[in-house]
Amino acid sequence: MRTIIITLILILVPLTNIDYAVPNNELEQNVRYEIGTASNYTIETITPFSDTDRAQYVTFSNRTDGLDVVHYDSYLKIWHIRENTDGVWANTILPSQWSDSSRVHAFEYLSTNFGIFNVDIPNSKVAGNCPANQVIYNISVNNLSNSNLHTQFDFCAPGTSAALLLASSPASVGDDFFSFAFTTVEPMDILVKQYIKTT
Repeated sequence: MRTIIITLILILVPLTNIDYAVPNNELEQNVRYEIGTASNYTIETITPFSDTDRAQYVTFSNRTDGLDVVHYDSYLKIWHIRENTDGVWANTILPSQWSDSSRVHAFEYLSTNFGIFNVDIPNSKVAGNCPANQVIYNISVNNLSNSNLHTQFDFCAPGTSAALLLASSPASVGDDFFSFAFTTVEPMDILVKQYIKTT
């Protein structure tokens, strides 16, 4: 009896298909994002073991003839503008305007129902007609769909040339507007001021 049981175990064990090894093929690890209410539009991204977000700050707009999707790839440190027109995809790759990748603005590029936009926030502040101990920021919003300047504004904020403008939250996009928020910070002082802009 003992011989029969041992024989059966030796015969059945090789037939089991158990693989305890963790696959290290990054093509097997993907993340799928469904865009909008139509399930036939998706973004599928490869996520390496570093858990880097390959589709960060996603904005999109459905059109009658297709779809626009804008997102930041924090692994390659680039922005993707993906446009689907009549079933044909086009992908435009744009660099971040910041050389310091930790300061990528969440709304640097965004997609709306009325165009694809770039919010240009210059690295340096300029002197202006601001009160003492303040600097001026000049922000331009460009419509990339028709190559026009959508709006431009400036504002004074407390700080010096070392002050930072931080934007870590994505834009809020509506049918005929978008809003974005940002914070100015003076590193040497605990001086923080928050702003919101709707265009």
